Amino acid sequence: MKDIIHTERLYLAPLNKKDIPRYVQIAKNMRSAKAKNPDYFLYARFDYNSAKTDADLTNAAISLLTSAEKSIFPKIIKRLNICLKNGYIIGYIGFIHNPNKKISSDLGIFLAPDYEHKGYAFEAEKSLLAYYFLNFDDKIYLTIYPKNLPSYQLNTKCGAVKINHIKVSKYGSERDILVITRKKFIETVFQKKFTTPEKEKNFLLDYLKIYNKF
Repeated sequence: MKDIIHTERLYLAPLNKKDIPRYVQIAKNMRSAKAKNPDYFLYARFDYNSAKTDADLTNAAISLLTSAEKSIFPKIIKRLNICLKNGYIIGYIGFIHNPNKKISSDLGIFLAPDYEHKGYAFEAEKSLLAYYFLNFDDKIYLTIYPKNLPSYQLNTKCGAVKINHIKVSKYGSERDILVITRKKFIETVFQKKFTTPEKEKNFLLDYLKIYNKF
C-alpha cells in the first residue's frame, strides 16, 4: 500500500507538520474569496469562517494535520496533500473509514482558489477513490451541504447518488447523504462494466499502475 498516489499531473502525499504555513496561506485565500463572494463554496469545509486571526487559521491547519495522526483501527483516517509534480501544495483530499458503522465513511476535498476549474479536483478524487475501492470497501459515503454545487458536480461526476437528507448533521447544519459504489464509479468515470468484484478491482489496479509503480 503506497503512501503516495501519483496521477497524470499531480501526486497525493501524506500531510506533514511542515505544511502548516502553506495551509494557512490557502485558508487566507479562501477567506478572501468568501469575503468577495458570499456564495463561494469549497469542495469541503475548512474552518475559515470562524477564523478571525492568523493564529486561528494556524490552529485550524494543525487540527487538520493532527486528526490524521490520531488514526486508530478500525477508524482509518487518510489525509493527503494534493501536490503539483514540483511538490507545490494546491489543496487537500482525504477520507474516513470505519467498518463498524453502517454509514462507515466520509470523503473531503478542497483546492486553493487559484487552482479550481482546472480539472485537478476530479483528477485527485478519481485516483483516491480507485485506491479506496481497492483497499477498503466497495462503497463510500459523503455528506454534502445542499448548496455546495461544486462538491455536488464533482462527486456526481465520480458516480455519487443521493440517498438521504438530514436537517441537523454532525457539522451542525443540514446535509445531503450521498454514496459512491465501486461499480457505479467505474461505470460513470471509465464507462466500463464488469461481471465480478475481482474484475473491477483488477481494472482499478491496472489504472493506478499507469502512474504508480507497485
